[in-house]
Amino acid sequence: MSIFFPTNIASLMIQRQLLTTNFKLSRSMERLSSGLRINRAADDASGLFISERMRARIGGIRAGIANAQLGISMSQTADGGATEINAVLQDMRDLAVQAGSNTLSAEERSAIGDQLVALREEIDNIASRTRFNGNRLLTGAFSVSTASTIGPIADGGDDDTVTVAIDVANAETDSTYEITVDGNDVTLTNVTRGTSQTLTVADLTGDGATQVLNFDSLGVQFTLTEVQGAGGDGVTSAADLAAGLDGASIVTTGDGVATLRVGADVGDDVSLTFSTDLRSAAIGNGGTEDIGDLVVDDTAVATVEEANTLLGAIDSAISQVSAFQTRNGGSENRLTHTINNQNTTLSNLVAAESVIRDVAIAAETARMVALGIQREAILAVLSQANAMAASVLQLLKPL
Repeated sequence: MSIFFPTNIASLMIQRQLLTTNFKLSRSMERLSSGLRINRAADDASGLFISERMRARIGGIRAGIANAQLGISMSQTADGGATEINAVLQDMRDLAVQAGSNTLSAEERSAIGDQLVALREEIDNIASRTRFNGNRLLTGAFSVSTASTIGPIADGGDDDTVTVAIDVANAETDSTYEITVDGNDVTLTNVTRGTSQTLTVADLTGDGATQVLNFDSLGVQFTLTEVQGAGGDGVTSAADLAAGLDGASIVTTGDGVATLRVGADVGDDVSLTFSTDLRSAAIGNGGTEDIGDLVVDDTAVATVEEANTLLGAIDSAISQVSAFQTRNGGSENRLTHTINNQNTTLSNLVAAESVIRDVAIAAETARMVALGIQREAILAVLSQANAMAASVLQLLKPL
């Protein structure tokens, strides 16, 4: 074998093998320490692409499952409220049956009427208070909105203006509200229901100053905000505010459908219907024989005939509330099946993504051990190759 000097060709070749082995050993250690077969695109470019798409779907499915679980909680909330309304109706039915006897005195019938009024009011309270994340579940409108606008209100003395933000989240749906003014007193009237509330406005002072008119009994709130103009003083009087609100009206609309995104893609939706109104004015035999119309004051069961009419209306109301619970329970079961299906899909998708991205510990451990042995062998051979170069000195010794 020829010996070259000063270039140690054998050593260079072995060093190249050592660098390659060290690189592979480093990558193997990285895989074992991270638990991933693909730590960068260079490890498996196409595998990374497929894996990232799978991860996106996995995250979407998990979010969809969470949405479906919230939907179940919402359905259970509605069912709880409806159950209490049914319980109140059962109490009212007992009183109506009691009033069906002609042996009762007028005072006793009046006392029963007072109890019926209290129970009817509680039905309305339960229906109005049963909400999920601020959305109504038992009033026939899951959410309330309006396209109406008011203002901006002009300052009569300069170019200041006042913006008006309208919040109808707690308002009655499908209703018209009108504003009338008397001095600085602002009255908001629900024309549809015939109810009203009056508040007094005050001066707004300072750019950005706000004033809230909360007509809480009607569920409507106005937020007035001062906007100082270039030539204004940042002050708008209560009189100007009242004049700007006078005659304004808003119309509310409601949507009784809750849409839940239960999957990873657009269209993976489930709709729950909360369009049934369980307030006293909407349950019963309809027309003038709904609970709210029959139980107005303590004269609700002043006669046996009135008690009989009320009893029939209560029976119909119980059927209506029970029908709502049946539909709601079906929706809850549907969401449960949706969650089960999505969990199955999720498990399979996670398993597939794991095959692509995760490291096979046993195989990678064996590979690392083999690379370690190879590295030790290369180092031993490199030592011999370096020693071979030293043998050229033997040729230089004097004879």
